[in-house]
Amino acid sequence: MRFSRFSEWCFKVRNKKAITQEALTELVEKYLPSGGVSTSFISNVENGRRIPSPPMAAAIAAALGYPKPLGLFLAGYVPSQWLEGEIDKVQSRFYDLHRFALGSPNIINGVTRGDDA
Repeated sequence: MRFSRFSEWCFKVRNKKAITQEALTELVEKYLPSGGVSTSFISNVENGRRIPSPPMAAAIAAALGYPKPLGLFLAGYVPSQWLEGEIDKVQSRFYDLHRFALGSPNIINGVTRGDDA
């Protein structure tokens, strides 16, 4: 099934962030004005029994704190070339947060200063 990558990603990210399926359902509803999401639907998506529509895949990604195009890519709706700019942004933010967590004195709020640039 081409959606297994999305299913696995959704399950892993949700669990890593300690978000229940019920809480994810509520978060998704904020990004999906048409509604139509339930806890059982989220469970079925994570188990590969349901295929998220493009708007649903984008809403789930956004609800989990990721760019909407990533959800579309993982669900098989867009080619990876469409994501190059988004991936660069995510990697840059992760790198800054990682360096800040390690105590780099030259990073404040994601802004690199001084010789550490």
